[in-house]
Amino acid sequence: MRMMKKTAAILAPTVVKAVGVVTKKKNERRKNAKRRNVKKKKRTKKIKKFDLLLGEVDVTPTYTDDDPHDSNTNGRIISKSSSLTPYEQLQLQHAERVITKPFSALRLGKKCYIESSLFFTSFNNENETSLVTGSSDGCIEIWSSSSKYTQLRTHDLSYQAKDQIMMHYEDDDAADDAVLAMCTNNDNTMLCTGSANGTIYIWKVQNGKCLRQIKKAFDGAVLCCCFSHDSSKIVSGSFDGTCREFGLRTSKMLKEFRGHNGYVNCCRYVLLGSGGNSSGTDAGGELLVVTGSGDGTVRVWDGRTSEVRRIIRPVSFAATVENTLSTAGSTVDGVGVDGPAIIAVLPLYCASGGGGKQPRAMMIVVTRSPCAYLLGYDGGVIRRFERDDGKGIVDDKKPSGDKGTAASSSSLSRGGGGDFVAATVSPTNTWLYVASEDGKCFCFNVVTGKVEKVFQSFAEECITAGGEGSSRIAEITGLVHHPHKGIVASYSNEKSQRRGLLTIWK
Repeated sequence: MRMMKKTAAILAPTVVKAVGVVTKKKNERRKNAKRRNVKKKKRTKKIKKFDLLLGEVDVTPTYTDDDPHDSNTNGRIISKSSSLTPYEQLQLQHAERVITKPFSALRLGKKCYIESSLFFTSFNNENETSLVTGSSDGCIEIWSSSSKYTQLRTHDLSYQAKDQIMMHYEDDDAADDAVLAMCTNNDNTMLCTGSANGTIYIWKVQNGKCLRQIKKAFDGAVLCCCFSHDSSKIVSGSFDGTCREFGLRTSKMLKEFRGHNGYVNCCRYVLLGSGGNSSGTDAGGELLVVTGSGDGTVRVWDGRTSEVRRIIRPVSFAATVENTLSTAGSTVDGVGVDGPAIIAVLPLYCASGGGGKQPRAMMIVVTRSPCAYLLGYDGGVIRRFERDDGKGIVDDKKPSGDKGTAASSSSLSRGGGGDFVAATVSPTNTWLYVASEDGKCFCFNVVTGKVEKVFQSFAEECITAGGEGSSRIAEITGLVHHPHKGIVASYSNEKSQRRGLLTIWK
């Protein structure tokens, strides 16, 4: 018994010492864990943000510096809405990135040029996107994302695997078959294309069959088209200055929107909710048709009566926003061709429902000048986007292209001014990309109106007119944005090129 007590007395100090060491280590671990939790809470603290697409939402800042392999974020903070699904959050994250450099290039045959193009999500797989192009020889081709949009999509489009493609063919004159306009319906199962001879085609993407052919829909070339929300109608604009609506069941004209004094190169259906917000339902809302023309006006029409609601003219180069746009009521008389041509009308859609504060429906109007505008459908100016390199608006009466300061600094300049020639907006309404006449591309922040980035030799890296060794660059005629990633495609239809080229930026 004495031996057992003695043994216990000898072992006791050792046990206490071991317990003390363990306790000390546990305390250190707890303190370190608390520090990590505090840091984690600070980084994941939700903040309020007013987004043009989602309204006022809670967002979680994600620091992109944690991903050393992603060189496309430049250490920025990308917002993720807490109300979105993981897939939608991933889409939002990619879409908010600013493009940095050319990613790939799609080359056509000799003397064949790209006239129109767009990205669309696959009708049978929302994770897959494709690029469709319309060329000057009437060919319509769909390109796969797995090959960086340089090879035809053949794994699920059997007709392209058999070297069969959709194509315009009316006359022996190939110039009349050029595909100048295209659009897809909401579920991307149908494709509408417009021809240089005034004919409209409706295609089924899955099998490449022509579902409808509206011959001689216009007296001039078809320059733009848009499906209705239920895919039962299309609205289209032409070089002859008219905009018409056609029913797809009868292939007959339903309405005509007449009043422009120049070609109509922009047309869109816009469905507004009862509160002036864009919505996906027809209940309690109003249907508008918005058109932009070479006569320098944007017209807002009643989609049901075809009466003009408002005429908007960016006629002034004044420095104040209030004096840049004027509305002319509901009359068409007295509107002259006294402003820069409208090159793009880009509607900004906002989410409906959710109970949160929703922004009113807006659109971006880009003119053939060094200025673009963010405005509501009532004509009110919200924001203006202009160049910040000294080639913007410098005089009330003369466009900056007439000034000596508007000469391009590039050795491959077109010799023109700094007017905008093509534009596109990201699907989250965050970035506005505008290509200019002097070969640059400006990335504007839609929320602030400031220039986020300038690509000095954008057109030079896209396409050089005349091939290698040429002393000038081709003017960019089209920009299209990926539906849910930071990818932009640019192309030119100038005939001075040896072959058509479309450049993908990422």
